[in-house]
Formats: sequence, structure tokens, C-alpha cells
Amino acid sequence: MEEEAASLVVLGAGGSYSELLSWDANIVDAFVDLHIPVLVIPSNVEYHPVRKIAFAVNYYRKNLDAPVSMIKRLVNFTKAELQVINVVSPTEVIDAAAEENKRELQQGIADLSPVYFEPEFKNIFRAIDDFIAAEQIDLLTVIPARHGLWYGIFQQTHTKGLVYLNHIPIMSLRKKADFFE
Repeated sequence: MEEEAASLVVLGAGGSYSELLSWDANIVDAFVDLHIPVLVIPSNVEYHPVRKIAFAVNYYRKNLDAPVSMIKRLVNFTKAELQVINVVSPTEVIDAAAEENKRELQQGIADLSPVYFEPEFKNIFRAIDDFIAAEQIDLLTVIPARHGLWYGIFQQTHTKGLVYLNHIPIMSLRKKADFFE
């Protein structure tokens, strides 16, 4: 018997993200730990075509090739506009290697003609919230890690402040597994 592997996990949220993710550690674990993309959709989201996709990423990090591939497939599939928001910590050291990672990412998605945002911010969660509202984003894509920004964003202390994330689907991207192939 041939084993079939999932390419995408879709989770429907029964309430707002703050209700769902603050209380259900299994959902947070799936979003952060599964090696395939996970799409979480709040219950109040009504279907409409995806017109704008935001990729919130620290593009100074290494090994973004596979998420770039998934982003390209997603944008080509939906015919949406891609907007990239830099979520680098203001205290992070940006050296020559980090600049090269940024350049490689930008080259990798150049054919999608993305719009780049590098906001000045004191609170990264508020900056993302404001960006999503101002740009009318339909889908947020992120690369979560167990000890990273996106794991922390879903902890109870932060979720109550994320007003706009309660109104859009969020997709975790992975460095492994195929996506819509």
C-alpha cells in the first residue's frame, strides 16, 4: 500500500484567535511544529477571492528557499498581490551574511513584483496589526518556529492585542514538503 502524505492542513477556528490559540495548545503546536503548511481560518471569515497576501518574514534569516517556492506557488495559484513585511527585531545585528540572505530572498520572489515594507516599530505585534489593516490583507503567511516570533505571538499575553489577525486566515509555511504540486 502506498502512503499518501498531506500537503496542507486547514484548521477552522471556532472563535477568535485569542480564544482558540490561547486555550488550545494542540492548535498552536500544529501551527508551529508540523512540517507542512497549516492554514488557520477564523470562524467569522467569509469566503472571497484572495487579492492580497502578506508574507511577514525576517528576511535576514538563512534558508528561505523552500518558503519562497511555496509563496510563489500560492501567489500564482491565487493571482494575488504579494506584500512582504520585514519583522526583524530592532536589536538584531544585520551583518554582510544577513544582507546576502535578504538579497537572495528578494531575487527569489522578484518575478512576483512584491511590495516591500520595512516599518519602524517599537511593538512588532502592533506593527503587523496596523499593516494588515492599512493594506487590507486577505491572507497572512509566516514561518513559525518553536522559539521564535510566531510562537510567541500566539501566547495569551499577545493575542488579545492582535485585533486584525482575528479577521484573516494565517498560513504557516515550511521548509519541507511540497505545496500544491
